[in-house]
Amino acid sequence: MYKEVDAITKLYEYILWVIPKLDTSPRNRKFTLDDWIEKLLIDTLQFLVQAAYSKNKSELLQNANLKLE
Repeated sequence: MYKEVDAITKLYEYILWVIPKLDTSPRNRKFTLDDWIEKLLIDTLQFLVQAAYSKNKSELLQNANLKLE
């Protein structure tokens, strides 16, 4: 579980860093690209958290990987 927790922590820290950066985007990007990036990161974080508590980690980690790809 330590590897998953490390990944969760790193992604969470990245989200905390990137959200303020997205807030400075031009208005015409704010509701398209910025929302998409934010949702993508949060969905990926959700897959990692679910994998940390699941016996079948493979499928959830594969989903997280596909989101990031």
